[in-house]
Amino acid sequence: MRKYYRKNLKLEPWQDPDVTPYLILENLSKDYEGVPILKNVNLEIYQEEFFCLLGPSGCGKTTLLRTLAGFEEPSKGKIYLNGVDITRVPPYERPVSMMFQSYALFPHLTVQQNVAFGLKQENLTSSTIQERVEHSLRLVEMADLAKRKPHQLSGGQRQRVALARSLAKQPQLLLLDEPLAALDRKLREKTQFELVNIQETVGGTFLTVTHDQEEAMTMASRLAVMEEGQIAQLGTPQEIYEFPNSRYVANFIGTINLFDGMVVDEKDDHLILDVQDFELPAAVSPAVSVPEGSIVSMALRPEKVHISKRFTKRDYNHVTGLVEDIAYLGDVSIYHVRLENSDKTMQAMIPNNIRASEGKITWDDQVFLSWDPSNVVVLMS
Repeated sequence: MRKYYRKNLKLEPWQDPDVTPYLILENLSKDYEGVPILKNVNLEIYQEEFFCLLGPSGCGKTTLLRTLAGFEEPSKGKIYLNGVDITRVPPYERPVSMMFQSYALFPHLTVQQNVAFGLKQENLTSSTIQERVEHSLRLVEMADLAKRKPHQLSGGQRQRVALARSLAKQPQLLLLDEPLAALDRKLREKTQFELVNIQETVGGTFLTVTHDQEEAMTMASRLAVMEEGQIAQLGTPQEIYEFPNSRYVANFIGTINLFDGMVVDEKDDHLILDVQDFELPAAVSPAVSVPEGSIVSMALRPEKVHISKRFTKRDYNHVTGLVEDIAYLGDVSIYHVRLENSDKTMQAMIPNNIRASEGKITWDDQVFLSWDPSNVVVLMS
């Protein structure tokens, strides 16, 4: 799905030491009345990336976006875009465009006039303005509605106009603040792919802010999970989902089972954990370098857990419990299983197209959960 999986590329831009980052943030900090909002943020983004800042409300992601746009001045640090220091450059002189969450369309102007407004401030010729407006409206499939005013448009259509207005300025960097937040679920899912396709068509660098994990995972080439003004983890969606580096990231991205345990043995290819909530030890493979006696957390995604009504003898990674809740989501069902030796629950996810192979599992059934050692991630924090 993502453009970075091209057959003719051996390395991603961020993996290639010969590729220079397009946007560089060096020790970027921002304080409000002595309260730190951004704390020494260091980040490198590459040309033609669709990059996402992901985090809960109040983590600093929107402040970071506004600082890049020039609407906020950093307390310290530097911002380089395409090799140029733009840290103190005013917003109207930056080759950056920002699409606001509210869309900020002028109600008295038509679609066409809204898109053209920013271009007129740049003193471009009428023919250049017309060409850019028409091209931008075609990109977002709004050319047929060019004469309408914002109140005559749906929420999704207004979102497209705001995007067209940003694209018309042909920015070196396009910033999007929660661009899909006002859309309903189905339209949001559709627009996610449209945004990616538009970005690939225009070849620009997009940086978007969202608290929606699914949105970030769908659109981003890479993403940064933010926590209290800092980057908690940076990587591709797959890297962050499969290999979170902390309990915070593991909890924030998707659904996960977390259990505390002690490292009791270290084998050549796996660790053995003593987990108080399990009747059997837990095995983790491949082994990470963790001394015996260390207290760690084991993280396990629900879709990695096998659930069955049939008992299979195992030496590791096996627990027994009762089905306490079932969440039927159409394509999958999520089982909340109360463990036999604990008051804790473990979640297991099953695609509904294969449920029949295990027999129907329902409330209060005794079930057996198991998982492969390679699907466990050990977290130290």
